[in-house]
Amino acid sequence: MVDAVTPNKSLDLPTTGEYVNAWGPVLNGNLTDIDTALGGLTTISLTGVTAGNYPLTLSQYQPLNIEFSGLLNADVGYSLPTGVGGIWSLWNNTTIGAGDFLVFEITAGNGLVLPQGRSLVVSDGANVYLGQTLTFSRLTDMIANGQVPVGAVTQWQSALAISGAQITSGTVPNAALPNPGVGPGVTIAADPGTTPSGPAGSIWYYY
Repeated sequence: MVDAVTPNKSLDLPTTGEYVNAWGPVLNGNLTDIDTALGGLTTISLTGVTAGNYPLTLSQYQPLNIEFSGLLNADVGYSLPTGVGGIWSLWNNTTIGAGDFLVFEITAGNGLVLPQGRSLVVSDGANVYLGQTLTFSRLTDMIANGQVPVGAVTQWQSALAISGAQITSGTVPNAALPNPGVGPGVTIAADPGTTPSGPAGSIWYYY
């Protein structure tokens, strides 16, 4: 008979009276899995990986830390099984090709485009979310520094109905701000070297 396992990290759930005088290996296996879930590392190279969605195996998603490395030369997604919840520290350490992006998602659910660098991601078993909401100022920094892939910027623009001109030199609408009730928007422009002026509540970002 195969033992039942927990849904998120697949820890062994023996029945009462099972493993008489033989519980040591089962307990040690569970403790090892718990240790892996708290601090283990999975490394996944994307060099040579073609476009598509790839389900993560238990040995890949059980660890807390997942590092993606190599040359990302296609739009690639890695997915958790439906019903698996948890927290992961994801490191997009890839070299990104033009227009290509890396997605972390859940089967039959939503996905997150991972910027280069580390992201804390949470899954409730049905959807995946950033562990901390990305502030607008941080996102503009990442766009200006080329840290956000083109695909991610396109998705962000589409979701908020922001034009390319607004990102590079125009005024971004309030809908893009963490608090849309404050001020007329964020103006992104080259630093003029003087004190900016504008309507009350204006927020300026220079690059």
